Amino acid sequence: MSCFFRFLIFGVLFLATSSQAQVIDVDGDGKVGPQEAIAVSKQWHQSASKSDNNHDHLGQTWSLNNNQLIIYGSSPNVALWLNNSNGMGMQAVSEGAGSYSAYFRSMEGPGILVHAADDSRPDIELGGSVAANDNGVLSSDWDDSDSDLVLISNDTLELRLDNDNNNNSSFFRIRNGGMISICELNESGDMNIKGQYLSTLKTTHVDHPLDPSGKFLNHFSVDSPEVLNIYSGNVVLDDKGEAVVELPEYFEAYNSDYRYHLTCVGGYAPVYVAEEIQDGHFRIGGGKSGLKVSWEVTGVRKDPSIKADSTCVEEAKQGDEKGRFLAPEAYSQPQEKSLWVDNLP
Repeated sequence: MSCFFRFLIFGVLFLATSSQAQVIDVDGDGKVGPQEAIAVSKQWHQSASKSDNNHDHLGQTWSLNNNQLIIYGSSPNVALWLNNSNGMGMQAVSEGAGSYSAYFRSMEGPGILVHAADDSRPDIELGGSVAANDNGVLSSDWDDSDSDLVLISNDTLELRLDNDNNNNSSFFRIRNGGMISICELNESGDMNIKGQYLSTLKTTHVDHPLDPSGKFLNHFSVDSPEVLNIYSGNVVLDDKGEAVVELPEYFEAYNSDYRYHLTCVGGYAPVYVAEEIQDGHFRIGGGKSGLKVSWEVTGVRKDPSIKADSTCVEEAKQGDEKGRFLAPEAYSQPQEKSLWVDNLP
């Protein structure tokens, strides 16, 4: 062993037992770094004791050189405590392609617990990449095709759109794997869904027009095994006891298989459809001059959108769907029979 290292070890051992701990500068650069740590670790194999808190000599940059910096052991308290009274508490940066900036893992409890000052600031803020105006993205395991993303709340799960109120067209949007938007909900409450909307009951729920502060008014949809459009109105018959009913310009492009209903109001006459729909209108005949007639026309949708969507009135349950229910309670079945039990992540 060289005289230099004998002197170093002697100095370290001497200073370690003194009342004031000091650091030996091995490479003469005026900094505490890996060289000092390596030199001491090779020569000094005794257990370290707890030091005082007066360490103002850090502020250095350490280079890993393919070696990890590891802190391990057992403590009932926090293993690593970072406290900065002025700036950021911790910053982790990875320059490796596909590498995580930080990786947290818990063997038993939650992975990360985060607290902000109060509800005026988010507990977690997703800043996106370093590019300006980049999106914050939350994802499940990117490389696992069966990885689900689950949000759990013991009470309300709230999404705030346009929190800074600087945009009149902010959306909650769902995209499929082809990045096609299939569902959008804007901040005004308007929803747009591509495809079929499935529900056991569709309800209109409004403030009651006669008692808006004390009651609600509910109306319920009319369902059909066909995809139908309904058009209606009133006409007054002319001197010949006839009337021509004009329909929207798009009617014939949008509908087929027309059905007619005529009802006399304030009198009776054997009214009938004298001419069926053609060129955007139909003619009523057989009535009396001045007689009011209510009319209704129903058409089956035939536009390209409805043709692209498959509609099936009676649909057989497949696979695990058999023996399961959309609403098990309606059939006196337990919740374990719900169709969604096995679909939970």
